[in-house]
Amino acid sequence: MKAYIAWVSEYVSRVLKRLDTAAGIALGIGLFLVLFVAGGVGATLSVQISVGITLVLLFEATYGVFREERQMRAERESSIKVTAKPSSWAINHPDPGPDKVSLSVHVIWEVWVKEDISTDKLALNLIYVYDKPWWKFWKKTRFPQMGIPPKDQGTRYRKRIGAKGTQPFGDGATFEYIGDREEEGDPHWLLELVLITGMPAGEHRIPVFIEDYEMRSRGTYPPL
Repeated sequence: MKAYIAWVSEYVSRVLKRLDTAAGIALGIGLFLVLFVAGGVGATLSVQISVGITLVLLFEATYGVFREERQMRAERESSIKVTAKPSSWAINHPDPGPDKVSLSVHVIWEVWVKEDISTDKLALNLIYVYDKPWWKFWKKTRFPQMGIPPKDQGTRYRKRIGAKGTQPFGDGATFEYIGDREEEGDPHWLLELVLITGMPAGEHRIPVFIEDYEMRSRGTYPPL
């Protein structure tokens, strides 16, 4: 949420810098003032029209900036490709204790690049997902728990990957998590490897799928 708010000011400034936005706002305000001073029977309708023109042009400019962002993001993502998969994992083993759950997974990832990049941070996100009736479409089901850093390390991950070097660039790490068992509900666990690059600035989120995950995450003890 903080990251989203931090980018709002820049997004708004980019919208306002668009020529059609400035022209539209100036035209709408100018027309409003002229009609307000002139008065007359059609003044109210004219004011509504001028305000409508201003809103339409503002919407067009906002969509234009959004479209530019999507294009820039597509170009950035096409220049960097990241894949990730687990090589080994253990759930609730060894036994983490009463009312506890644990996860240990070794993830390997590979990176292909079309330009030189420098990485900044890396973590494995653990997300709880709860089932819900189809008609409760407004109910939130995904609850991120934490970003798990590589074992015995922090989330800082500084690597330089050259476009002219051997590709793909491969690496791996073990991620461990111990938390409280949920008393209500029975969430599914989703894993997501997050790689943040510093140059060029970017964020890559790769789902990490584990086979037979549901069967292995039911608990430490077998059913009676």
